[in-house]
Amino acid sequence: MDWYMHKSLDLYKRNNSITMSLLTKLYLLCQVVQGLRFLRDNNIVHMNMKPQNVLVGKRLLLRLTDFG
Repeated sequence: MDWYMHKSLDLYKRNNSITMSLLTKLYLLCQVVQGLRFLRDNNIVHMNMKPQNVLVGKRLLLRLTDFG
């Protein structure tokens, strides 16, 4: 399992909202959209999609979690 610098996208956003550029925000949004598209293409339903269930990793790579 990979190690994540920040607990969730929600916490990352709160801690970096002042310094986060528009390009960074778009980069993060595109990753979430790609993840959701992958889930849809594989007939997987994520019933609890929210910023707290997206982990931020090294180099701002995102992972979707909590498929409970």
